[in-house]
Amino acid sequence: MTVEISKKVALVLGSTRAIRVGPNVLEFVKKAISTSSSANKATLTTIDIGTFNLPIFDEKVLPKMVPAHAQLEHEHSKKWSEAIKPYDGYIIVTPEYHGGIPGGLKNALDYLYHETQHKPAVIVSYGGHGGSQVSSHLKDVLERIEMKVVETRPQLAFAGFDETVVAATTGKLGEPTLTAWGKENEALVVKAFEELVTALEAEVSPADPAK
Repeated sequence: MTVEISKKVALVLGSTRAIRVGPNVLEFVKKAISTSSSANKATLTTIDIGTFNLPIFDEKVLPKMVPAHAQLEHEHSKKWSEAIKPYDGYIIVTPEYHGGIPGGLKNALDYLYHETQHKPAVIVSYGGHGGSQVSSHLKDVLERIEMKVVETRPQLAFAGFDETVVAATTGKLGEPTLTAWGKENEALVVKAFEELVTALEAEVSPADPAK
């Protein structure tokens, strides 16, 4: 008899700004995922990198050397490592800053290697034009640390300049933007999530009693 075990998936909030629309975008993503027929196959937990107060990467050793050849020195590094490691897969929700990855998110990733190695990830970007450049750059970075990025990468564009200003200055998603995102973007989020679930189910681990 095969026992269904729900996989643990981290919803990683990639913005650390004091006023940020990221949490509301993340809620849109969660709501879309809840409509998927595979929603019960994963337990979602939000990880807000802003709460870890990570300084610019300051370890003496390279993440790839831990734990085989060295150990992390700083408590902030250890806490971040321990927080991110338990998950089977990741959904990273990120804005685009100046055509690239937000500094806080890139810095948080610079601390990692073995914690996320070989694990699947979804990239959901957002911004005035949907964040196509950050989506591409982040894919390169995640693949560099040997993560497996699923094919579908939703790009959520605000509904015009005024809506971008509202999002950036108030942290709110306006109705025009939510309407513009609509069923099509919800469907893309669901598609990406289901690709993640497929990747998770394909993983064979001796520690997984369902395999």
